[in-house]
Amino acid sequence: MKNSILLPALLLFYSIILLILFTVIFVFFLVISNHVIIQHLSMHTIFYYITSSLVEVLPATILCAIIITFFHILKKPGNRILSYLFMVITATILLAGGTMIFSLITPEKLDEPHTLSDLIQEKSFTSIDETIFFTGEIEGNTLYNNLLADISPRKKTQVLSYAPEAYGRQQDGNLEIAFAGNIRRRIIIENDMQKARSFDFDFFTGELLSSYSILSGELRKLTLKGNVEFYLFCFAFSFLFITTNMFMRISKWPLFNFIFLLFIITGIFFLYKLFNSIILAEFTKLIPDSGILPLIPVIGMFILGIFFFLFDIIFIPFHFKDEEL
Repeated sequence: MKNSILLPALLLFYSIILLILFTVIFVFFLVISNHVIIQHLSMHTIFYYITSSLVEVLPATILCAIIITFFHILKKPGNRILSYLFMVITATILLAGGTMIFSLITPEKLDEPHTLSDLIQEKSFTSIDETIFFTGEIEGNTLYNNLLADISPRKKTQVLSYAPEAYGRQQDGNLEIAFAGNIRRRIIIENDMQKARSFDFDFFTGELLSSYSILSGELRKLTLKGNVEFYLFCFAFSFLFITTNMFMRISKWPLFNFIFLLFIITGIFFLYKLFNSIILAEFTKLIPDSGILPLIPVIGMFILGIFFFLFDIIFIPFHFKDEEL
């Protein structure tokens, strides 16, 4: 009994620690992917980065905190029903409350336009899309003594070019750099603080991040509405992933259980992307303007969670050594 009561405190503790860690990592990810020099960040930009990162990483934080708490349940199992109940309530409150608070304090957009000195550092290499270049000196909106190389994988040979000058200007909300001389090359840096242009992920990682982005994006969209659908989403998310606890006890081999759990969680994200981006679109064509359609992913998560829960109660022992309390 007491082991079950301790679970909310453990889940809260792990969530706070992981939220700080993931936020720091994601802030640096945004800084690097947008080619921003840390020394030139203003307080407004830093605040935007931190709050937007908190919103983005919160679902992953709750999920990882849930998984870590599973290990505590393995060592000190309490009452199975109470453990589920306490964890689902705590995770739902953390996810819903955290998302609402962080979304409320996050600025709608970053209004500060980038300048050359914000994004490019003198006497250093800068990589943007498929171009890497070295800048000797920056004065105002002009770059002097530039060396450029096209690093596109389509190029069989890499050619190093020299541009004595390059000029930066704001164009349609983006920063455009035009290199003078024989190169005549233009580079556009988009002022989109969520787009990573410096990272090339493998197919599996890219698909997993894309699936997570769809789920977190749906959560942010529901937050703006602030209706019952948002709370149902948070509950279904928490309930589904907490019921995956059964996979930590599906056999007597802990390592196999943990790997299988990660496989199941990854599959849930891929399934959500498939359902939300393809299947739901087909339903929309068949049943237009239906109020039930936005709830289909939530219903799907809840039904899958019910299946895991019943399978756990009926077939999976709560602990292989101790009897259930």
